Amino acid sequence: MPEPIDEALRRSVLFRRLTPDDRQRLAGVAMVRAFEKGAMLFGEGDESDLMYTVLTGRVKVFKTTPRGTDVILELFGPGDPVGAVAVYEARPYPASAVALEPSSCLLIPRQAFFSLLENYPTMVRGLLVGLTHRLVELTNRLTELSGGRIEGRLARFLLKLGTDMGQRREEGIFIP
Repeated sequence: MPEPIDEALRRSVLFRRLTPDDRQRLAGVAMVRAFEKGAMLFGEGDESDLMYTVLTGRVKVFKTTPRGTDVILELFGPGDPVGAVAVYEARPYPASAVALEPSSCLLIPRQAFFSLLENYPTMVRGLLVGLTHRLVELTNRLTELSGGRIEGRLARFLLKLGTDMGQRREEGIFIP
């Protein structure tokens, strides 16, 4: 299987617990697509025919308010799934996603993904573990956002950004 696809699946929170055989099956239906800075992956209301996993770069998921301002819901980096819940539920994407810098994503067609799940129970088990880890991560983030003083929440957020996408430099950690 192509190395970038296998590496992306192993780094992804959702797919890292898959067996090598299941990763190979998934890689067989996946494709890689490049996005220039500012390119839309998908728009709010678009059909969710593809599940995205960031390979390189960063992706912003946002909603536009009635006044025309964007509210950032999440920033995603390498290994992160984007739009997965909409794909699982076969409903339109509830928000938009745009590349913040030149990025590449692994795209998995919804129909092919669910066909694999129906035919390979080991894949279902691996995904359940990945989904559980993602749920714990999101629950922890919600707890951090809802409690405590703003200074502590901001410090935790900056530490998370530094860990997730920080670049080590001579003067410290740079968060792009």
